[in-house]
Amino acid sequence: MTAFANLFRHLPKPPAFVILAAVLATVGAPATPSADPVAATNAGGPRSDRFGIFDVSSDRRTVETLDRLGVGWVRVQWQMGEAGGERRINRIATMAGILADRGIGLWLTVYHRDPTNILDAGTVGYANATRGGFPPRDGAVYQGRLKRGVGRIVEVHRAAGRAPGGWLIVQVGNEVLPRDVYPPDRKVRFWHGTAEQYLWTLSLGYTAVKALDPAIPVAAAGISSAAFEAIGRGQRRIETWNEQLLTRGRFDWADVHLRHAIADIPAKMRWVRQFWSGPVAATEVAGPDPRTEPYSEALQADDLAERLRTAWSSGVDRLFWASLVENPHVARVHRREGLIERGTWRLKPAFEAYRNLIETSGE
Repeated sequence: MTAFANLFRHLPKPPAFVILAAVLATVGAPATPSADPVAATNAGGPRSDRFGIFDVSSDRRTVETLDRLGVGWVRVQWQMGEAGGERRINRIATMAGILADRGIGLWLTVYHRDPTNILDAGTVGYANATRGGFPPRDGAVYQGRLKRGVGRIVEVHRAAGRAPGGWLIVQVGNEVLPRDVYPPDRKVRFWHGTAEQYLWTLSLGYTAVKALDPAIPVAAAGISSAAFEAIGRGQRRIETWNEQLLTRGRFDWADVHLRHAIADIPAKMRWVRQFWSGPVAATEVAGPDPRTEPYSEALQADDLAERLRTAWSSGVDRLFWASLVENPHVARVHRREGLIERGTWRLKPAFEAYRNLIETSGE
C-alpha cells in the first residue's frame, strides 16, 4: 500500500466517505465501483464545470477542504520521467479516484523530464534545469511513457464506472517560452526547447492521449500572465509565438493565466479569441496585483470575487484560483495567493469569498 493510500485508511466509513479499496491497494487493478450515494450522484461528471483550484496536495485534510469549498476541478502537475515520477503518478491516479467520488475532476499538467530521452537541451542542460519540460529524442518512447502514466488514471475511472473523458484533462507543458523566441533561462523557463519542438511534442501528446480514450481533452500549455503583459507592450516575437500556439497547436482546450490588473482581462481574452474559438480555461488566476496594490486579506477576498466574475464574463469557461494553501516555494510575489494560511490552516477571507461565489453562481 502506498504512503498516500495509508494516509487515507482512517477516513470515516460509508456513507460519509468511501474509498475504492482495490485502487488504494494497487493503482490499475480492477476495482469495485463505489457504493457511496454521494459518488453515485456524481457519476455523470464533476459537480461544477466552472470553478477549480490549482496547486493542491493529496492529504485527507486537503480533500475535505476541497469538498467544503465546492470546486469541481483541481489542477496538479507531473514531472514525467524524473526519479520518483512513477510513484507520483500512482498517487495522482489514486487521488483522481478519491476526488471524483466527491464530484471533482482532474486537470493534469505534464512536463517531460526523462533524462534518457531528451532531444536537445541547447544551452540549458537537464542537470542545470531544476524544472520545466524538454523535447523528447524519441517520440514513441515519450508517447509510451505518457500513455502508461495517464492510463493509470483512466483505469481508476473505468473501474469505478466513470467515463474518463468527463473527469480528466491532460495538459502538455506549461507557460512555454521557446528558446528561439526568448533567450533561455534555466531558473524561470518551463520549456527548454524551440517553438517547433514544442508544437511537435504537443502533437505527440495529443495522439497518445486520444489513443487511450478519444474523449479525453488535451490542453495546450498555458499562456503566462507575463506573456500577456509582453503582448500588451508590443513585444512582437512573444505575440507571434503565442499566435502560432493557438493556431497551429493540436489541442482541445486553451489555457490563459490571469494575474495582474483585472481591468486588462477583457482585452486579453479578445486577443485570444482572434485565434481560438474553442473552450478556454484560466488555470492560474490570482490577485491582487502586487505591482499596484498593497496586499491585505480583505483586499484579496474582494479581488477574488471581482477577478473571477470579470474572467467569466470575458469568455473564460473554467477558472482555477492559484492556490489552495499559501506556498513558500514560489516567487515571493506569489507566496500569499493561497486561500489558506500555511501552518495554521486558517481559512482566509478569500476562501469564504470563493465558496460564496460558487454557491451563488447558479450552476
